[in-house]
Amino acid sequence: MENKKHSDLKEYGSYEKLQEDFVRDVLEALEQTKSETAERNDNIDKLDSVIFGTQLASYLKIPIGHDKTSINWLRRAVEIHTDQFMGNGFQVVSTYDSKDITTAGDEQEKIRIKTENKKSKEYAEQRRNLVEQIKEDNGGDSLFKDLAQNASAVGDAVLKTYYSEDEKKFIITPVESVENFYVIWSDNNFREADAYAYVYQISLQKAAKMYGCGEDTPTSPLGQPLNFSYSTSTTTISDQKMVTVIELTGLVEEWAAENGKLSEVDLGKETKMNVLIVGNKVKRLITDLKKLPNYYVLPNKRQRRRPWGVSDISEAAIDINLTYIETLSDWRTVANKVNFPKFKALGFGKNITMPKPKPRTVEMIPLSDGQDIQLINQGDSNQFDFKAQLDELEKEFVRETGLSRVLFSDPTITLNSNQALMTSMKPTTDIAQAKKSLWKPILTQMFTDALTTIASYDKDVAELVNADDSWTLRVVYPDHLAKYDPSAFSMLLNRFNAGLISSQSFMEQLGETKEEVDRIADELDSSVTAAIIGKQVPMVAQHVIQKEIQKEQMEMQAAQQTQQASIVNQTGVAPNGKPNTPPAGAGGAGSVGNSAQISTAANNTPGSGIMSQAGSGATTASPAGAVAQSAQNAGA
Repeated sequence: MENKKHSDLKEYGSYEKLQEDFVRDVLEALEQTKSETAERNDNIDKLDSVIFGTQLASYLKIPIGHDKTSINWLRRAVEIHTDQFMGNGFQVVSTYDSKDITTAGDEQEKIRIKTENKKSKEYAEQRRNLVEQIKEDNGGDSLFKDLAQNASAVGDAVLKTYYSEDEKKFIITPVESVENFYVIWSDNNFREADAYAYVYQISLQKAAKMYGCGEDTPTSPLGQPLNFSYSTSTTTISDQKMVTVIELTGLVEEWAAENGKLSEVDLGKETKMNVLIVGNKVKRLITDLKKLPNYYVLPNKRQRRRPWGVSDISEAAIDINLTYIETLSDWRTVANKVNFPKFKALGFGKNITMPKPKPRTVEMIPLSDGQDIQLINQGDSNQFDFKAQLDELEKEFVRETGLSRVLFSDPTITLNSNQALMTSMKPTTDIAQAKKSLWKPILTQMFTDALTTIASYDKDVAELVNADDSWTLRVVYPDHLAKYDPSAFSMLLNRFNAGLISSQSFMEQLGETKEEVDRIADELDSSVTAAIIGKQVPMVAQHVIQKEIQKEQMEMQAAQQTQQASIVNQTGVAPNGKPNTPPAGAGGAGSVGNSAQISTAANNTPGSGIMSQAGSGATTASPAGAVAQSAQNAGA
């Protein structure tokens, strides 16, 4: 990394020598972050051990023989903050530039603007669906809830994203061990970086199987991946030889990569790359920008000009928890010795075995002959002092961690109204709101990069991304108070009823997805479900019943007409008792009952045929046809 005359491949002698020089420069760059990383990792190790591990008891100062009941409030505090922050998840929606139709000069311009706005809206909806699909492919809200828990516990969460050509999908994977994550900062505000590196160790045997490494591969002591030893015979702090693996993405000072090859360049002409280093060999080099992975650091709380976030568990919170356990230990130890009856007993002389004191049992105090057995009055003045101490410690822990005592499962808190309940939760919800504001731009950038990356592989997605340059993504968290506080929900519902927010925004504030609105639209296609939505079930039921009644009436009328026709055909007498005389005219002798006669060219002579039948030019529905039918029936 020092200022040196750049050498070409000929001066190096071989590409392997050039790679070794590149690896040394990478190690030197990472070594510069050693003090910062060590401070961060020491803090992470302690937090992880006391919150999720069993190291909390190792910090206790309790004498041997005293009660030692380890009560871990720290884990409960992390769970509460995680649930308040990411318990309801989030949604990502896409905005679009809706043009004002009032600016149109003529009707054709209005139609064109309407068409463009409709197309932009459809694209925005497709982008939203694609982002939701990316979330579901990578674990959904549970992934981000785990990230929120890690950040709450140790101060930071880290995500790695890339597009998998084999699986044909965008991958979001968490960096589980933040301790192995290194950043080469590009600005002293610790917000911009030149490169990110994930550094870990594997055994020499595993390196040989996975990457073909030989016995001459340099090793590092277990737990110290950057303490490289270029000779396997060098003494280390561990008997096991470990091979360091470095995956670096970004810029390396005075190095560039093109067409899968490394080269030295002048300062300021570096190019981005993704390189996998195993030992002192470069095993993979990616120079295509669309194939480079991206890293995103999600801090729990951001400190001014500090590179890493802050945990919800402070040193003070740990000390309060430890003091509570020690105070409880003292109280229980005293209770074991005091809070059981003790009697003075006679009959114990010099040659009689004395009873040994036993905690948590009724005891006899041995005395000489001639004295009575009496109960010793021990009193309980100490327990009030212990109770006051424990109660005060619990209050201090709640204040230090920003928790509501209600959420801390304190049964002594009684609130008279929902408003008082929400007020008591305000410290916790304020912290959750600050985290949401902090993560929102980072998540927005991550999903925007995801759409851009997929667009470079899929032409359909490319149209969604490139067709409209004015679109943006927006992360929406559901309103926590609206979901649990009736007054907050009523205010939101009033806004919806007044038409001040859309149905989709209303659903998003409650944590529901756009699919609910789509389902409502689908249900409107069915009369039954539409009646349920419109609260018109009685009206629809009445309509169905009336329809069935009409159907039954029509069936009864048809049955009666069939029965009457059958009687006429069998007896020749109509139901009214009169003979059924067929109408006169052509074809009358061959007709049955009052069945229609078909007029043909042979019998449809003017003045003699059936004027109201087919071929006559008039129908029974027309005035002329009606007159002709009446005359025909009269025998005219």
